[in-house]
Amino acid sequence: MLAGLIAGRELMRQMMQDQLDARTAAEERRREVTGADGVARTRAERGHVRLLATTVGRVEISRRSRRSACAAGGDSPLGVLDVTHPPCPQMPAWSKALCRDCL
Repeated sequence: MLAGLIAGRELMRQMMQDQLDARTAAEERRREVTGADGVARTRAERGHVRLLATTVGRVEISRRSRRSACAAGGDSPLGVLDVTHPPCPQMPAWSKALCRDCL
């Protein structure tokens, strides 16, 4: 009986994972997305994965991340600046200073 419950739970988890994968595959790329900071993110990067704990087990959510050469990445939980791009006028002053120091 317990083996049947475990198998049923795994089946539900796999169905949820398949649904999330199908939604990722069908995601349309928008030409431009504007962040909360007002900066337009015109580049999209695939392959950003997040783990999600559910009642039927862990699943992965894969999505596109929107990027801009003039702003730190939206995926950065600490707001760490991406120093691979030169500073631009739309960056906050502390970001410009950090970028100059690191380049």
